[in-house]
Amino acid sequence: MEPLLSKEKNETDELPVWNRTMRVVTIMTNPLCMHALSEVPLSGNERYIGFSVDLVKELSQEMGFKYKIRLVEDGTHDGMITEILESKGDMVVADLTVTTDRQKQLDFTMPFMNLGISILFTQPQAKPPSLFSFMSPFAWEVWIYIAVAFLSVSFILFLVARITPYEWDSPLPCIANPEKLYNQFNLANSFWFTIGSILQQGSDLAPKAVSTRIIAGTWWFFTLIMVSSYTANLATFLIVQELEESFKNLEELANSKIDYGCVANGSTSKFFSSSQNPVKQRIWENMKRKGEIVLKTSNDEGINSVRARPGKFAFFMESTIIEYHMERKCGITQVGGLLDHKGYGIALPKDSPYLDFFNSKILKMQENGKLDELKRKWWKEEGKEASETCPTTSVSDSVKALSLSNVGGVFVVLVFGCIVAIIITATEFFFKIRKLKTKGSLKEEIIKDLQFALQCRGNVKPVKKEKTTEGVVTEDELGSTPYLNNFVSSLNEAVESSSGSGG
Repeated sequence: MEPLLSKEKNETDELPVWNRTMRVVTIMTNPLCMHALSEVPLSGNERYIGFSVDLVKELSQEMGFKYKIRLVEDGTHDGMITEILESKGDMVVADLTVTTDRQKQLDFTMPFMNLGISILFTQPQAKPPSLFSFMSPFAWEVWIYIAVAFLSVSFILFLVARITPYEWDSPLPCIANPEKLYNQFNLANSFWFTIGSILQQGSDLAPKAVSTRIIAGTWWFFTLIMVSSYTANLATFLIVQELEESFKNLEELANSKIDYGCVANGSTSKFFSSSQNPVKQRIWENMKRKGEIVLKTSNDEGINSVRARPGKFAFFMESTIIEYHMERKCGITQVGGLLDHKGYGIALPKDSPYLDFFNSKILKMQENGKLDELKRKWWKEEGKEASETCPTTSVSDSVKALSLSNVGGVFVVLVFGCIVAIIITATEFFFKIRKLKTKGSLKEEIIKDLQFALQCRGNVKPVKKEKTTEGVVTEDELGSTPYLNNFVSSLNEAVESSSGSGG
């Protein structure tokens, strides 16, 4: 059995290009073909490096032909085509786009690189910070819900504290049996309690009843999550800057005041001139009217114009060239997607007998990843030593304001806690009224206390004495010292009058 290497060699020997010297025509275009830098003089094919050079080298090894790289004198695509038509070259390996007009004159292999026309423009600048940028971490709807929650919880706390009996207490704990009780949660204090929790400062008010403690605990949980989310998102917003984009697609560019252009007499200009799309037709008419101001002789001239006129000039060119220069030059970027889809192909003379063999080898290189490897080498790795050092910029699209869907669960917990607190308040109120009922029915006592609580004014009310077994009030319940009782009565009246004037 013959070795595999020998078999491959025999198959190569049968190719029509075996041992022939192919004249490869190309032009200087980074990174497809460039001059090699060396301390010693170079000759022949060693003078050139780049993607096209490596591609020809791979094909020659696969197909067994020799080659000689030759640059056209005028350095244009039309010059390369003329070289093939005049039999001065055997193949073109460059950034030559496959078009229907060119296929009438030449044979093209399957594309060795797919690309499309895109827009080169100045990298967007950071927007100046807004006066109210501190509100950016939350969406407006979240701020509105927080404000509603603050007002609602404050008012619910105020009502619950008035209804529950356990929030009514003596201002002087040393008096065993005061005549009047004081409630610390008036309307102003209720709002002060909740705002102190939001600002993480607290207050000197401490809930006593189970119901008010449930409301306070639920509100503290709510503020913990909201403040933590706000703080974490605020730090990101302070670091990441929002970028100011002039346009995002071709339609917006056409409607803007920005100048735009392309290489004259190239495939990009033919794309716009032959398009039936109204927007593209309008763009071509504008470029044709301005002439040499926007129609450049080369891609390098267009790139320099974009950088020289930041924010005022856009340039249409192949996406592969844009990707290469974005890796090495600062301040430029690709805007939008591809305007069309095309490819670079190897051009051969019309009716070339080598066409099918080249297609087969290019397809093989595409399947085994060799073409991707070459592109990564010359676009991402090689030649970056001389690249400009660009300042790092943060991408604003990665940071978004927290919407209601992100923090909606916290509001659910807050509402649930308020409902539980209201239920417990009703239970406390009912059992305390039942225990202290003096005259009249239980229903009358409940209505009377509810009317007082729902008046929403005054934080002092008279004490209800518990009934003794004999139905009379003991001396301890009245107070053992008449002078002290008189003093307490006067103090209660002063507290009541000051609360009344404050409410």
